[in-house]
Amino acid sequence: MFEQKVLLASDLTETSRAAESAAFALAKRLNVKLIILHVILERASFGMATTLPEFDDPDELNRQLQALGQTEAPDAERMLLSGSPAETIVNVAKTEAVDIIVVGTEGRKGIARAVLGSIAEAVVREAPCPVMVVRSDIAD
Repeated sequence: MFEQKVLLASDLTETSRAAESAAFALAKRLNVKLIILHVILERASFGMATTLPEFDDPDELNRQLQALGQTEAPDAERMLLSGSPAETIVNVAKTEAVDIIVVGTEGRKGIARAVLGSIAEAVVREAPCPVMVVRSDIAD
């Protein structure tokens, strides 16, 4: 029998907390394996700022990733990869044969959404499995 898996994609910011909580609860309730993924964004130089954390130290990112969910999901597999976030999330979902992806969204509107796009939206379009999109409880 195949092992069932939940993939949590987190950007390690406060806006991901609601998605993290949902993924922890889902994996626990279904008693399935949880994979926690953080993708280090490979930035093109467009001169635009994003809300993603600016870390120069991959060791610090890895420390945060390893600490994430230690109480709620101590046995979770953790992955720190580099690339396009949406593409990397979808690729991990395929290679790991996950059953569901959990991602957060900030609920951007208007020009911010058009310019910055939506990682969650791209994942929903390309994912090989269902995607649970959890809106951030952080106010705009």
